[in-house]
Amino acid sequence: MLPLLLVVLLGVSLSHWLLVPLVHLATPVFDLGWLGWLLLALGLWLFAGA
Repeated sequence: MLPLLLVVLLGVSLSHWLLVPLVHLATPVFDLGWLGWLLLALGLWLFAGA
């Protein structure tokens, strides 16, 4: 159980590290900063197997 938790935490931190700069880059162009967070939440939900 613990290794699975570590993998999930690592995946979350990596996806966060990758998505946040993309959201910051895209926000002035599209003004859709909320979309990145929505995609992040959806990705975490799918990754968790819900």
